[in-house]
Amino acid sequence: MKMRFYRWYDGLLAALLTFLGYGCSLNSPEDMYGVPVEYGVPVTSFKVVGTVTDESGKPIPGIQTKIQRKIAEQEHLGADSTKTDAEGAFSNQFSTSSVQDLQDYRLIVEDVDGAENGEFKSDTLSLEALERKQISQTSSSWKKEYELKAEVKLKKK
Repeated sequence: MKMRFYRWYDGLLAALLTFLGYGCSLNSPEDMYGVPVEYGVPVTSFKVVGTVTDESGKPIPGIQTKIQRKIAEQEHLGADSTKTDAEGAFSNQFSTSSVQDLQDYRLIVEDVDGAENGEFKSDTLSLEALERKQISQTSSSWKKEYELKAEVKLKKK
């Protein structure tokens, strides 16, 4: 008898919860909150673009550029490193949770090809100091994209 009651009770409870689940759901979360609801972590994407030139303004090809993050006085290399093209242009990308994190990031510019294009001293730029332009943003501001512009002049060794 007890077993029959529990089966009946479980069935009724399952039907009630199913009904309530459907009754509480809306066509879209915007109906309830007035804005789109997104799940996950906010993401801010950055694209660092620019050129590397010598002191006279001549573009330098073959210069390595990379993004580096410094946390608690320890340096962590970023995954993206590129070399400048024939016009000295480069482009690096990375993502973080907010614009405030830019203070932890640096652009490292190094001459790694030896004497091929002349020998130049390395340089480091804080990404926080670069010119920043917002490219896009989702309606709920959970995903933003920025472009950072860097013009680097390297000195000869």
